[in-house]
Amino acid sequence: LFQLFLGTEMMPIGGGGEVQSLLQLSGVTVAAPRKVPLKVAMLIVAPKGLAGSAPGWHDAFAVLAHSVRVAAQKSAHTMELIALVPDTLPAQAKEQQAFEKLGIKFMSVPIPVPLSQVENRQGAEILTGALGEYEQLKYYGAALDNYDRAVVMDADVMVLKPIDELLEATTMPYAASGVYDHEMDVQGSRFPPINTGFFVVVPNKKDFNKLVSIYRRGDIGGGGWDNSGTGWTYGTGSQGILSYYYNQVLPDVNGFSTDNPTKGIDYPGMTWTKQPANSRFLPQDRSVYNVVDTKPLLQALAKGSTQVDRVSVFHFAGGSCPKPWTCGYVDDVDQLCKTMTKLWWSLRSEVAAKHGLHASEQCSDEGYVPLKL
Repeated sequence: LFQLFLGTEMMPIGGGGEVQSLLQLSGVTVAAPRKVPLKVAMLIVAPKGLAGSAPGWHDAFAVLAHSVRVAAQKSAHTMELIALVPDTLPAQAKEQQAFEKLGIKFMSVPIPVPLSQVENRQGAEILTGALGEYEQLKYYGAALDNYDRAVVMDADVMVLKPIDELLEATTMPYAASGVYDHEMDVQGSRFPPINTGFFVVVPNKKDFNKLVSIYRRGDIGGGGWDNSGTGWTYGTGSQGILSYYYNQVLPDVNGFSTDNPTKGIDYPGMTWTKQPANSRFLPQDRSVYNVVDTKPLLQALAKGSTQVDRVSVFHFAGGSCPKPWTCGYVDDVDQLCKTMTKLWWSLRSEVAAKHGLHASEQCSDEGYVPLKL
């Protein structure tokens, strides 16, 4: 069954050398976009909720929600904004009210496997890193099979353009798409981790259940999940396990594939990752989706291999481009970060206007000035 899938490779299209943002199936004509609208769950992961969050994060949720709604106006698909909150969080009614005030549907879900129930106790200790057991909230994209697609996002993301191309490309033989986090990869790994701050899945409860069973066993160490070579990374409870699962595992097949990708950098003008035939994960151009400010990307921009205006989804992750609400220093030389920060503030002003509030242009001497939504 593993060998039934076709290999993939990113390649330029068009006579002008334009680089497409999606990996295409080698030798296969790309079908016209489907005309039946997809029902899409836009899931914002909120392990700490909203009502008790710091004011800056409260505004980050509002800006993300607004950016999704603006982009959705130009989409052919139907999108529903949903906050994923653990059912162990106190004051659930207050949390629901806070999210719904921002126009975000509230969904309270159980943590599938509390760390106390992870069978491999050494693995359980490793899984305490990053968000700990709350990393499993990101599995729920696979569980919501009343939707055609699920987009899983962190709150420090903003959506700048419709993502129809990405949603439509995430279809058989693929079950998920997103970007690899090559900067978080380790030497000798089989597959890089996936940056799970923004990714798309085709919901399938079989995938959800098998992911949960892998997590429950907790067999994670230097050799990756189940000694597969994949998953030894920061945030392995999502970034590692999802790369392992969607690249090497099938829901109805025991074991895992040991086929290797040819790792690239996944920026225009640089090498592209070539997936093995059995992978169900479709890697994206990192200068378009879930864009993080990295040195290789700045090099690609400086060479003219890509442009800032190609960014569809930006992620204020890492230290190179600080989250605007932290009022961190932005280097004048970094045009990508300057542009993205300016866009965030512009979206924030739109949120303020919508709520009849005054919006400070930038941070004050005292730090971030919240909107008091």
